Amino acid sequence: MKTCILFESGNRWGGVTFLLSRLAVELSAEMGDDFFVLHDGTQKDEGLIDYLNENNIKQFNYVQEPIEEILKHIYESGYDKIIFHAESWGGLLRVGPFKKKYNIKIIIGVNSYMNGFWYRGLVAKYIKFRYGKYVDSWVFFAHGTKNRFCRYADVSDKSWVIPWGIEPVSGINKSKSYVDIYKNEEEPYKDGEKYIFYAANFSKNKSHKELVDLLC
Repeated sequence: MKTCILFESGNRWGGVTFLLSRLAVELSAEMGDDFFVLHDGTQKDEGLIDYLNENNIKQFNYVQEPIEEILKHIYESGYDKIIFHAESWGGLLRVGPFKKKYNIKIIIGVNSYMNGFWYRGLVAKYIKFRYGKYVDSWVFFAHGTKNRFCRYADVSDKSWVIPWGIEPVSGINKSKSYVDIYKNEEEPYKDGEKYIFYAANFSKNKSHKELVDLLC
């Protein structure tokens, strides 16, 4: 069974994004040319579509071509399994009706700030009711987000926590010292030691227990 990954670039800021473009290029370089991008022909910043073209990333424009024709073309190109990583609810609804016909598995990334405040009950239940029949995997970017969502819309059995990646620091001048906030003193880095820096907006309604448990 030959599988391809189809990324949707359709988040609420609109158009192809730098992060998605780089992800598609890096994955293609590491794992082969089975990564495609679905978008509406626009880009968040100039040059991103050219960047994808220069790196031979196959793209499909769902404004110029009906979504079913795109999926049919991919399927008939020898991919009898398609993994669709949706970035938007609209994209999920475009592809969802064809998931059985073209053997599509759908992943949706869920952010805690996109629908209501902390996914209060009715919002989470509505999301599951409206989109759940199409979703194979719900991806959250933090355990707290997943826990809040699943409290009202029980999708725990097919949900995953995948944190955002960390930017590489090659070429960046690294500091030789840091400020210890407990001592309020500047300390030099020591060879062989590992340092974890955690930046957070501390407030009384945020729990950091999971982070503390992880570090301890």
